[in-house]
Amino acid sequence: MSAQDEEEARTTQARSLELLPRVLEGDSAAFDELFALHDPFLRSLARRLLHLPKRHTTLDDVSQTVWIRIVEKKAVYTEEKTFRSWFLAVTANVCIDMRRAAARAEGEGDVDGVGSSSLAPDRRDLETDVHAALASLPGRGREILVLSFFEKLTFVEIAARLGMSKSAVARDFDEAKKLIGPRLKGWAPKPPE
Repeated sequence: MSAQDEEEARTTQARSLELLPRVLEGDSAAFDELFALHDPFLRSLARRLLHLPKRHTTLDDVSQTVWIRIVEKKAVYTEEKTFRSWFLAVTANVCIDMRRAAARAEGEGDVDGVGSSSLAPDRRDLETDVHAALASLPGRGREILVLSFFEKLTFVEIAARLGMSKSAVARDFDEAKKLIGPRLKGWAPKPPE
């Protein structure tokens, strides 16, 4: 990640924190700006988490639900996380909720579920468990794992984006993997007999 990208990430963080209180007070211009800053990231993340094509209508539903949770103060920002990390968690939680609702709907015969309906039930369960495990992680660890696994960034790029050292990213990555591991233990491949 270049110095320009690092500066852009810091500027976006600062601007987001300036806009959020105004959004919560009902300022529509502030909402429009915050939306423009973060909705593309939201849609990209949701598309990957839900295995959807770029222009799938479900992405509109995810976007709307995330923004409603934020505006209605159902998702509360705490300063212990970066805005992006918190926003990622809100988006991941909405995606988890939608996957669960789709799984319930498929069980009731509704074929209009979220994501690929060709996934085997155990694969859907695994993905739901992975998303739930990610959502349970502390902000930095979750953000580092998502940036590494979903956005395919290197530790150097993650460090630059988050304003951390490469060694701190590696340490937090290892800690997050240790925390997430027990939640996914039942999904480990079985050794051959």
